[in-house]
Amino acid sequence: MQTENEWLKRQIATLKEVNETIVVDLNLEEVTQKIVDSIVELFGYLGGTLFLANQKSGTVYSHTVSNTRLIKRAVEKLDKPITEHTTPIIDPENLIGRTVAEGKSFRSVQLSDFIVPTVSARTADVIQRMTRMKLTISYPLKYGSKTIGAWMFHVKKSSLSEEENKLMQLFSDQISIAIYNARLYSRVQDQVEELDAKTKDLGSLLTVTQQAIRSLEPNEVAQNIVNAVPEKLKHLEFVAGLIVDYDMKSSKVVPRTITRVPITEKALDIIGKPLNEFTQQLDLANPSTLIGRSIVTREIQMSDELEEFVAPYVPKRAARAAQKAMNVGTIISVPMVVRGEVVGAFVFFANRNPHTITDRERDLMMAFANNMGLAIENARLYKIIEEKAEELEEKNEYLKRLDETKSNFLSITSHQLRTPISGIKGYLSMLAEGDFGKLETKQQEIVDMNLLNVERLVKLIDMFLNVSRIEAGRLNLEKAPTDMMAMIEDVVRTLGQEAERKGLTLSVEKPNRKLPNPVIDEEKMRQVVLNLVDNASKYTKEGGITIIPSATRKVFKIEVRDTGIGLDEADAQQLFGKFVRAGGGAKINANGSGLGLFIIKKIVEAHGGRVWVESDGVGRGSSFFVEIPLRAETAKAEETA
Repeated sequence: MQTENEWLKRQIATLKEVNETIVVDLNLEEVTQKIVDSIVELFGYLGGTLFLANQKSGTVYSHTVSNTRLIKRAVEKLDKPITEHTTPIIDPENLIGRTVAEGKSFRSVQLSDFIVPTVSARTADVIQRMTRMKLTISYPLKYGSKTIGAWMFHVKKSSLSEEENKLMQLFSDQISIAIYNARLYSRVQDQVEELDAKTKDLGSLLTVTQQAIRSLEPNEVAQNIVNAVPEKLKHLEFVAGLIVDYDMKSSKVVPRTITRVPITEKALDIIGKPLNEFTQQLDLANPSTLIGRSIVTREIQMSDELEEFVAPYVPKRAARAAQKAMNVGTIISVPMVVRGEVVGAFVFFANRNPHTITDRERDLMMAFANNMGLAIENARLYKIIEEKAEELEEKNEYLKRLDETKSNFLSITSHQLRTPISGIKGYLSMLAEGDFGKLETKQQEIVDMNLLNVERLVKLIDMFLNVSRIEAGRLNLEKAPTDMMAMIEDVVRTLGQEAERKGLTLSVEKPNRKLPNPVIDEEKMRQVVLNLVDNASKYTKEGGITIIPSATRKVFKIEVRDTGIGLDEADAQQLFGKFVRAGGGAKINANGSGLGLFIIKKIVEAHGGRVWVESDGVGRGSSFFVEIPLRAETAKAEETA
């Protein structure tokens, strides 16, 4: 739980960092470099590349490469600079081209699927081997309805979690906005005759966005945005702003907040109702207001009459009076689009004629609305993540207390049961041995059966006590150099008859050289091997069990291989948890506690080692592995012996 909380905090921090980069940095190279590097660092990727589309030439070109060492080395192997590598958008063999053309994500274990024929297949394979990447995944970069590029990331694991994939889609939307803003800024610089006006426009956009992100409370963010309109967009003669939310499920349009200035207060007094009472039921086929039409069409709607935006929800007469009180000549409704979905509209009130609104100003309003929508949505997501983090923290504490209570209960119960059970076992043993006289055949069978059950119960109590000691931090190790081969052979002798009774073979595959003696707690490691063999015996109906010891200079390794029921991947990943049993195991052996492998794992880890399981699938047997580190001087001494 703690790790999950830390991961959530890292998400929040990166989300804020990326958002600040988007609104503060307008240099295309710098903003894309910062965001690509931030994503690679957050998720621990090997690297990433951002591509931009040139619709005129119908190509995609490499624009930004992450500053990771492996990727830099890989780029050095290319025959020309990375930015000179292009690929046709319409190329069915190239997944980057398809990402842009089809506007969807792709993933592949072969790097060549993304960069051939731009880069040769041989070079792609060399890069993949050199970086040890297991998966490459691409995401489209969309602004509105257009795909403006793509980015791909190289992963050292074979799959992505659903949460990670959702976050990547969110970051794709954010960098799309960043790219759009940066390109818009570049056009401003290129058009010298409009330099002053456009610089002022973008400066206002940045200032308002910066003010918006000072808070991460959604309603406060929205209010900060609309309150900034009269001051920051004063050069455009914008006097107020209104944010309207759109609920796609209910098709309802609800005013959220309006600029708090005297003219809007006066207009609201004339209308006579608070904003949130003017909910519109949107008719998607035929919207009755220009606000609704801008949401449905995703286009800017503009008029010199306020009633076209609010009637019939506000009486026309009241709408005219309110417009007169505000002294506005133009009302503009701009859809707010976040991650390809319309989340509402931003309504601007301007003291000017509609015909004077330029294309440049339309672009500014669209960028403004989308940025503000993104800021509000990010604040909403932040709040959700924050609430989830608090909820997880509370649940984590509760589970800790619950686990402690359960462990205490097991410890107390096990101690209380051990003495009477030991007594019962003793008397049953005496009966079975004939200490109280010879038993009849039926009596002998009953006593033997009960003795077997009591021994099983004693083992279970011992397991509970072991778990209690482990969780209380009382797993004390008495280490000494140990002849593992002798110990393994002793285990085979101990369990050999039981295996033979079940019709199974139990053998040791002896190494062709003398193995070093690891420094271990012999009794506890014997318990590990006994439990592994016993566990294999429980779930193997026919065939056998083979113990395979081996060693390297650094570790002593034991493999216990069986021909039993096998495991699927899902069971293998959680098998060493407390009270966990494989899906098919409970059907074959209903008496298992689900604690044996948990205890094995804790004992091995206490020795600084590791334990894991491998299986080709259900019905194909399993191999359990234990690795214990060897002291360097021990290994060297054994080798020279």
